[in-house]
Amino acid sequence: MTTAPQRRWTFSLRTLFVVVTAFVCWLGYELNWIRQRHELLATGRVIIDESGPDSSVVPAAVRAPRLLWLLGETGYPYIGVELPWRPEPYGIDDLTTAEKAEIERAQRLFPEAAISSYGWPPDPEPRKPAAPSGLPNDRLTTPSGSPYDGFKM
Repeated sequence: MTTAPQRRWTFSLRTLFVVVTAFVCWLGYELNWIRQRHELLATGRVIIDESGPDSSVVPAAVRAPRLLWLLGETGYPYIGVELPWRPEPYGIDDLTTAEKAEIERAQRLFPEAAISSYGWPPDPEPRKPAAPSGLPNDRLTTPSGSPYDGFKM
């Protein structure tokens, strides 16, 4: 009794190139997504909101979308987008086109997060600059060794 020969997987070099190219394209797309997420957070107009709308509830751990977690990216349960301050309540129809675009960008880059907006009310009393006390130690002086050594600024 003879056994049938076992079939081995064989790949051509062209198949290997296609698979490697597809993997590199996928990896580039995912790394670009991570870069865009970090750039948006670095602008300061988008913040990671640790507590969300209810500060008494501890948010559950959220995994980054798709396979970003494999590349070390963390997921965020709540993201806050800074918008100009408005008295409450206001809806999506009260936002400008640029503000809507900023919220949509945050939703596209952070699909795992609940997106909210925040803004700071205007300061009712503008702060006045502190008056100099007139003491010599409070005033800036030029560095020693410069041609203007000893002059007060």
